[in-house]
Amino acid sequence: MNFIPTSKAVRLVQFVVALASVVMFSTNALAFTINIVPVAYSGRWEILGATSPITGPQTVALDVGIHTIQVGGSSAGRFNIEVAATGDVTSLNPAAATSIGNVLTFNTVPVIVDTGAYRSNSRAGWFMLSVTNEVNSSPLTLNVVPALGYIIQVGGSSAGRFNIQVAATGDVTSLNPAAATSIGNELIFGSTVINVDPGSFTGSWSILSVTNSVSGSLAVTVVPGLGYRFSTGSGFQDFSVAEPCAVAPAAFLLGGFTFNITCGAPDTDNDGVPDETDNCPQIANPNQVDQDLDGLGNLCDLDRDGDGVDNLVDNCPDFENADQVDLDGDGMGDACEADDDNDGVVDELDNCPLNSNPDQANSDGDSEGDACDADDDNDGIVDEFDNCPFHVNLDQADSDNDGDGDVCDGDVDGDGVPNDVDLCPLSPLDRAINADGCTGVQFVARQCVQESFVQHGQYVSCVAHAANEAVEQGLLAPNEKAQLVKEAAQSKK
Repeated sequence: MNFIPTSKAVRLVQFVVALASVVMFSTNALAFTINIVPVAYSGRWEILGATSPITGPQTVALDVGIHTIQVGGSSAGRFNIEVAATGDVTSLNPAAATSIGNVLTFNTVPVIVDTGAYRSNSRAGWFMLSVTNEVNSSPLTLNVVPALGYIIQVGGSSAGRFNIQVAATGDVTSLNPAAATSIGNELIFGSTVINVDPGSFTGSWSILSVTNSVSGSLAVTVVPGLGYRFSTGSGFQDFSVAEPCAVAPAAFLLGGFTFNITCGAPDTDNDGVPDETDNCPQIANPNQVDQDLDGLGNLCDLDRDGDGVDNLVDNCPDFENADQVDLDGDGMGDACEADDDNDGVVDELDNCPLNSNPDQANSDGDSEGDACDADDDNDGIVDEFDNCPFHVNLDQADSDNDGDGDVCDGDVDGDGVPNDVDLCPLSPLDRAINADGCTGVQFVARQCVQESFVQHGQYVSCVAHAANEAVEQGLLAPNEKAQLVKEAAQSKK
């Protein structure tokens, strides 16, 4: 069990001691009516000789002088206060309480009781005397008064008690190291496993406040260094568990039956894991691997990956794949196969693990190969509608309207002359061309570049000569020739 504070801040549980204006006279001394109002502290407390153990507000009459307040269930949880003739209250243990005038304020620290591996199956398994009711929750936050001592009881008899001390700083000390260890403000219960074997006894038995009423053998987690009471319908037997684990008495008679209590839980498969917590109690599996977290270890689970397909027919028995998909039909499911598309490239390195592509072509250099990339050139136009799926061409230009975009068309103008030998790659579709892919107009323009002539007349003569040649090749009509010559003559500025 652990004591762990829920906050580093010290919380105060206030007992307000209000001195009334009424002065009571006695033959021995002045007595004052004291109103004690616990603000948050919920445990029991008492003023020795003046009150019984109580919780909640209380009005008492106290003589001038020293009185003892007890908090918790032992004399270690006591501290003194003094009532002055003026009615002022003084705490003689400032660590436990502070006082201003007639107001007494208990100092408190929060601790968390963590029972660790200790389990209680009936009622509450432990309590702090006069502070808590019986509880079986872990962890549990308690407010206690520092610089005092407390008693914790585990199990169903007073033998299962041990003392703790809470320092003014909130640090907890276990005064019974066999039962608990402490680190700072944490109290950690020790625990050990014992196995109860009732032999031929067929009735029910229990360990008070530790187990429910059960029959047969049972492994039980207890706190070592304490005492416990074993009970049946025919009587009871007290026993103790030492640390390191040793039970005394280890065997006893009740109602004519022999009961044995031994250290350690049964381990049928001898794998070092007690049957009670072994996920394969009949098959040794010290690592307790249970990949589908169904409570059955892999070695004894008929469906170890938990996908609803029996291991014997599962094409990936160690990988959840209820659909049993096997893309390449090799008997090994895709979920566990290193090369799902069987293209010779393992999935880890395959840019299309579900599409066979041994060449790993990847036109746009992204993470997906061309075989599975919806937009191979990554130009924002999916391949299905892209007239050049492997070349970026946002404008989708297609000069010859043949369905192939210009950037990937071997004959952009569709004149039958490949781009690499076409001297006029953008010839109009409706015009005659020569072997170089040029129309009459383009032929003349290539033959006669105006800027190459010093005299304008020479340029006009070149155009006339080239136009005649174009007519002879059937590239221009006579009227088209005349128009070209006219335009050349008029081009002089």
